[in-house]
Amino acid sequence: MVHEKQEIRSIWMLFECHRNTQASDTTKGQTLANHLAIHLGKNPSDIWQIVLRDWEEALWDVPNVKSNHPEKTAHPCQFPIELVERCVLALTNEGDWVLDPYAGVGSSLLASIMHNRRAAGSEKEDEYVQIARERLTDYFNGNLRVRPLGKPVFQPTGKEKASRVPEEWQTAPKPQGRLLEKKEQYK
Repeated sequence: MVHEKQEIRSIWMLFECHRNTQASDTTKGQTLANHLAIHLGKNPSDIWQIVLRDWEEALWDVPNVKSNHPEKTAHPCQFPIELVERCVLALTNEGDWVLDPYAGVGSSLLASIMHNRRAAGSEKEDEYVQIARERLTDYFNGNLRVRPLGKPVFQPTGKEKASRVPEEWQTAPKPQGRLLEKKEQYK
């Protein structure tokens, strides 16, 4: 009974506090119901707007390494330095060790060294070890091509050659159109 009275009292105090500010607070779209829902631990009514905002702001938009990516090497499933760079920054401090037991072409080693971490890696393929060494040498010489951290992903405009429909496709007859032109009764 005492608990219920305290809850009712806190709801009433909340109502009194926000009743006077309701007129000036309408631009935020907050109502007494929203304040009560938040106060009582329930989801606010704009939860999907919050989820959408978090999705757009917090989601990492990192393109994969394709043929036109500046970091592309001979490795078939190379991941971008930017991806591991974010993990290194989030999970380690300067001077910490980063171990990559499957170093591949050294993306994680480069991300670590670029942010003042010590790095160790192992790789069983000689070809990838050689590429990793070359990339590390290029980094220390200032010649390594890297996509900058946080650079927006390229959005095609539709005018690029790869996004155009080939001319032979535009002039080809459309058999689906002929099928649809015939209007007969189906039996």
